[in-house]
Amino acid sequence: MKSLPDEKLLSLFQAGNVDAFEEIYHRYSGPLVNFMVRMLNDQQRAEDIFQDIFIKLLEQPNIYQNRARFKIWVYRVAVNRCLNEIRNRKKRNVKPQQVTEALQMNQKASNSQFSQIELKIEIQQAVKLIPFEQQTVLILKYYHKLTYPEISQIIKCPVGTIKSRMHYAIQNLRELLIQE
Repeated sequence: MKSLPDEKLLSLFQAGNVDAFEEIYHRYSGPLVNFMVRMLNDQQRAEDIFQDIFIKLLEQPNIYQNRARFKIWVYRVAVNRCLNEIRNRKKRNVKPQQVTEALQMNQKASNSQFSQIELKIEIQQAVKLIPFEQQTVLILKYYHKLTYPEISQIIKCPVGTIKSRMHYAIQNLRELLIQE
C-alpha cells in the first residue's frame, strides 16, 4: 500500500479499507504536524489539531471529495485550523511557547554547532514576527518543499500573490535578522 497515491488510498478507505486510512495517517503524521508546529510554535496543540483532522476524516470518510489532490486538501484544512487557533489565542491573549529546546538540549555543543543552533532559533523566532500569510507561504515553500502552484491551491489565491507574499516574507525576515 505504501506505493499507492494518496487519492487511491482515500478511495480504498472510503470503500471500507481501514489499512488504507492507517497508511495515509502515517504518511502525513510527520509532515503535517511539523508544518503546524512551525505555524503555532506549540507541539502539543499541533498534534491535537492533527488528531482532530484525522478523526473527522475517519468519522466522515466522504468529507474529502477528491476535488483537489489530498495533499492540497489536508494542508488547506491545516492552514485554516492554524489560522483559527492563532485568532483564538489573540482573543485569549495567549503567547506561543518560546523556541529554546534546541539550546537546552545542545548546551555541550561546540561553538560552531552552537552558532548554527542559535541562527536557526533566531530565524524561527523572526518567522513568527512576520504576517501570518507570509509565514504560511514561507513555511510551505522552504520547510515542506511545495511548489508555488501547490501553495496557491492550498491558500486559494493566485500564484502571483504567493510569489509576492514570499518576496515580502524574505524582505521582512532580512530586516528582522539584520536588526538583531
